[in-house]
Amino acid sequence: MNEKKTVLITGASSGLGEAFSHLLAAQFQQIILVARDESKLQVLALELRRLYAVDVLCWPHDLTIADDLQRLIANIQQHKIDLFINNAGEGIYGEFHQIPAAQYAHLIELNITALTALNHAVIPQLIANQGMGVINIASLAALQPLPFMAVYAASKSYVLHLSAALAEEYRHSGITIMALCPGFIQTPFIDKAAINPRGFPLANPVTVAAQGWNAFLRHKSVYITGYRNRLLALLMRLSPRRLATRVAFYLMRQRH
Repeated sequence: MNEKKTVLITGASSGLGEAFSHLLAAQFQQIILVARDESKLQVLALELRRLYAVDVLCWPHDLTIADDLQRLIANIQQHKIDLFINNAGEGIYGEFHQIPAAQYAHLIELNITALTALNHAVIPQLIANQGMGVINIASLAALQPLPFMAVYAASKSYVLHLSAALAEEYRHSGITIMALCPGFIQTPFIDKAAINPRGFPLANPVTVAAQGWNAFLRHKSVYITGYRNRLLALLMRLSPRRLATRVAFYLMRQRH
């Protein structure tokens, strides 16, 4: 590649975002890392520069703060982005009425509002500059109602449906837009959401990132990682919604 190719990754400082950072730092000339914790970004940036001799920019932003989000969008408009990994997100586990409404508002700001705004900012640039496209991180939870994680699952359903719609809307534009739907991953996300996924295997984030990247290169619009997750998704589609939701209730309640 003669021209410098740039990938932008949100939620880059740990978990799946960090896994994508390592995977793509080996393939792109420049990587832009976005997360709230600047110190973690700087540590990761040093490691990426050492391992891959890649140009790394650190943009510390809290995407739930309107001014921060607008600053990020302004920065994006001043750079040529070739690939966008929209990974920033959060989850909350617990009985719906016991979670403070402010926590749900924060989740919606990050998982829906910021994600929508960033897609809106990046897609025109990708089309104009013949970039590669967008990977929006959804979830297996996007495929059905999920008791005890109702708002999280609903937010990821939004990500899934938005991505699938945009993939069709822009399929003749030369870019790929994909929703990546992993199951439970061994990341700090699990600890922060206070989930104990007993009975559910935890996927390695490096494996999930590699599977997602390969699916993106095959121009998938939606990709579910792991054969067990794909089988579970099939069973959910074939089951009446009420039955699937009842089963999910008992499975999720075991983590209380």
